[in-house]
Amino acid sequence: DRWWQAALTVEGKISGLDLVYSGSYMDRDVDTSSDYSAYTYNYDVYYASTPEYFGNLFRNDAGDVISPAMRMLSHNLFTKSSHELRLSSPSDWRLRFVVGAFLQQQQNDTRNEFRVDGLATIYSITGQPGVQYLNAMTRIDRDWAVFGEVSYDLGSKLTLTGGLRVFGY
Repeated sequence: DRWWQAALTVEGKISGLDLVYSGSYMDRDVDTSSDYSAYTYNYDVYYASTPEYFGNLFRNDAGDVISPAMRMLSHNLFTKSSHELRLSSPSDWRLRFVVGAFLQQQQNDTRNEFRVDGLATIYSITGQPGVQYLNAMTRIDRDWAVFGEVSYDLGSKLTLTGGLRVFGY
């Protein structure tokens, strides 16, 4: 499991208004090797007497039955970045506001190989000797939002506030 993360916040003023930018980035790379035999022994082999189930497919290239002991090798790469920009009025103004925008992107590249030592070529994924099951995907999620809020002091003890957020995901 290798990862790194960075974040940055920049604050400033434009004509007496507060401007804030916040951004972050994370990168995580995970490699895993795990014993998956409990599944093959308790599910696949359990149905070995029924020809249409996988229990009969643990054979080598000579056609001999082999151990169904399986291991899973997985590789996952996760990245995430976010950005937010806000502009706000001073807190001592009678009419105050905050407006801003937000963007975020997450990506997951994953590959999971379920391997059986000595598995016949005919029972392996094409071009992947010994791999009985394989899943791989890339998923990208993008989120965005624009938002605003306005507050107005009606008196020393009463404030009217309204806001709106529009987003997509």
